[in-house]
Amino acid sequence: MTLPSNDMPSNHMPPNDVPPNDDELMDQVAAAVDAHDPIPEDLVATAKELFISRNLEEELAELLFDSANDRETVLTRGDTHRTLSFATGELSIELEIDEQAGRLMGMLVPPQVANVDLEIDGLVVASTVSDDLGRFRFDELGSVSGNVSVVCRSTTGGWDVCIVRFER
Repeated sequence: MTLPSNDMPSNHMPPNDVPPNDDELMDQVAAAVDAHDPIPEDLVATAKELFISRNLEEELAELLFDSANDRETVLTRGDTHRTLSFATGELSIELEIDEQAGRLMGMLVPPQVANVDLEIDGLVVASTVSDDLGRFRFDELGSVSGNVSVVCRSTTGGWDVCIVRFER
């Protein structure tokens, strides 16, 4: 059986149409998916943060206490200060945020010297070194909102890198 000349089999492409290469095809699929069901911006930012300059020796500290979730503390201190406590292994990190001043103060327990970075949405905005009592301070917090990370790198051993994360 011969097909009429104006009918083409479904698997045959007209001579002037070139099939897209794999990259073009994947770009078209991604554009279609993004248009129909876009990925939330905060999910993209969090995923990128997880892959930026991280190694296997880093530990994410567990949030033990957040005064923003403690009704009695909120009623007592008002909205100007927030206290957070984190721990991992032998290390605890205590943070206090002065919302009015845009300041973050912290302390490593047990006290020790460490390099400390303040990251907002995965970008380092300030760096400092804790003192002999494990204390550090950042005045650069300002009124920004987003994913905040405090990354501590030991200078004395015992642990390599400890990260605390919270939303602001």
